[in-house]
Amino acid sequence: MVQRTIYRILKRAIDILASGFGLLLLAPFFGLIAILIKRDSPGPVFFWCTRAGRYGKPFRMLKFRTMYEQPSSYLGPPITCHADERITPIGRWLRDSKINELPQLWNVLIGDMSLVGPRPEDIHVVEHWPADAKDEILSIRPGITSPASILYHDEEHRIRSDNVMGEYLRQILPDKMRLDRLYVRNQSLTADLDIIFWTLAIFIPILAKAKIPENLLFFGPLSRLVHRYLNWFVLDLIVSLFAFTLVGLIFQSQLPDFWGLRQLFILAIIMALTFSGINFLLGFNRIVWRYATANDGINLLAATSLLSLVVLIFNHLQGMYRWFAFPALPSQLILIMCMLAQIGLLTSRYRLRLLSSISSRWLKWRRYSTGIGEKVVIVGLGGSFHTVVQLLRSEAFRYVFQTIGVVDDNATSEIGMWVEECLVLGRTSDLPDLIEKHDIGILFVADENIPDEVKQMICGLRHTHSDLRIAIASQILQRLEQQMIQASRRLPDQLIWSPDSTFYLTLHDPLTELPNQYLFCKELQHALAFSSRYHTTLAILLIRLNTTLPREICLTKAETSSLMKQAAHRLMTLKRKSDTLACLGENEFGLILENLLSPKNVIQIARRIKQTLAEPVIVNNHCIQLSAEISLCSNFESAEQMELPNQLLDWILKHRKPLSFTQEGVYELG
Repeated sequence: MVQRTIYRILKRAIDILASGFGLLLLAPFFGLIAILIKRDSPGPVFFWCTRAGRYGKPFRMLKFRTMYEQPSSYLGPPITCHADERITPIGRWLRDSKINELPQLWNVLIGDMSLVGPRPEDIHVVEHWPADAKDEILSIRPGITSPASILYHDEEHRIRSDNVMGEYLRQILPDKMRLDRLYVRNQSLTADLDIIFWTLAIFIPILAKAKIPENLLFFGPLSRLVHRYLNWFVLDLIVSLFAFTLVGLIFQSQLPDFWGLRQLFILAIIMALTFSGINFLLGFNRIVWRYATANDGINLLAATSLLSLVVLIFNHLQGMYRWFAFPALPSQLILIMCMLAQIGLLTSRYRLRLLSSISSRWLKWRRYSTGIGEKVVIVGLGGSFHTVVQLLRSEAFRYVFQTIGVVDDNATSEIGMWVEECLVLGRTSDLPDLIEKHDIGILFVADENIPDEVKQMICGLRHTHSDLRIAIASQILQRLEQQMIQASRRLPDQLIWSPDSTFYLTLHDPLTELPNQYLFCKELQHALAFSSRYHTTLAILLIRLNTTLPREICLTKAETSSLMKQAAHRLMTLKRKSDTLACLGENEFGLILENLLSPKNVIQIARRIKQTLAEPVIVNNHCIQLSAEISLCSNFESAEQMELPNQLLDWILKHRKPLSFTQEGVYELG
């Protein structure tokens, strides 16, 4: 909490200094841009737009004007693409170079924005955000630059002009929100400086074309330098200074005349620099020490021991040959200094593990003293004993279960001793007494290679102790293995939206895997709200399939299913990515057409659907002729009031108008 408060204070101080200095430095450049804008098209130099600020509070964001000052510029969608006709020639250059965003330094100076933070969105767009995302992203000030704005610096080139808002809301905005939430959770001063670095770097053409890895946006060059090198060097320096100074103070009388605290201080710096070099060469700086293994500690100890040996040898040779104009230190002092430094280096890296171990032991003692957690006895030291112990000590079960100990008929000499921190309580014949004494709730059978009479005795315990449960390790591991094998067979298919997912089945037709009636109506409600807000054209085509078969042919259920799948596949090839195709019932489909440029486009699409479905379909060597009855629904004035999906679908079916096509291609409403 304190660290977060310090970060906010420092970040605001940097914002004020950087924005104030930037406005003064860029003032002549702003004047030049103002002249270019005025010469390019009539209108003001600056453009004020309302955006959602911290905690959702609206504020006016300042930009250089990049559009023609005319009514049509304000009537279109708030998101623009590269081919937007509203943008002026100089405005297109300002947008591509991001110079139009520089006046936002004023917003930073007055506290509406920050240099680094989630890019502020239009208030109407923010209204459609999920509540949790809105609360998290709007908990901090919006910024001039962010990881999302770096990855999507060419956003306007990715959006097609025929469906600007649709593609932005469905393809770009969700990923930008994900990146903004990641930034909120991982923000730091070094990360902010890295983001500013990447923002400047994308102005270099070769870097602008390259895709910057996402992890480098949150942990870039500066963060790596600080967290992987400088932090460890400072920590090693403090440890070395402490060890050498402590020895110098304690054994001050044994130091030669030349050596004092100042000289020991210099020696400590040299030792810290040397170890940091070894740390880099051997890759110790890339170890996450709170998850380090015993081998990592042994390797670190071996490296520091080798360094200590080199120092001892050099000190001994200095005493013999006097290479430098100072006497050698006593070998025992060098040895004590190096040993203290080793202990300090290991402790500093395992500090979190040590604290965690101490707290775990304290909680374990408290748990035993208060009787918290379901009490477990493990049966058998063989088989899966090690796996069972690790499972019970995992983060998920550590505070849920309390391991009392283990029983084993072959561990006569180990009774009363500890095996992997588990007390050997006795033999399996002692289980009835142990259950009564410790109020055991679970027997965890780790080794199934026990005599049949012991298995019968364990099963019989359930008759005398109704609350006792028995867990078989081999069965649990076998079930886990089966689930992993089944999961691996599904990869790399979609994991959440796989056909086996319950959530998928509730929203999709099981035969065609298209959206069902419910999802179709939910998508239509969203499309109606979008069309009403941004004045876009919306239409729905309802398609009913008819089949023409010889009298002697009768399709089976499997053949009918194959026919429906082929028809759904043909329809999928005709729709745009922004449209929604759904299966509304037997032989009936619905197609939502959004952001249409002209009503004529609906007829063109309907004609293509009719022609494509009219092509013969081959099912089990049967040639089947399909025909499509297509209806149009395009007037939704009263449909927006329908809140329930079934009401909306009933309204569409009631107000649809059949389409018929003449040979000349002219359509008629039935």
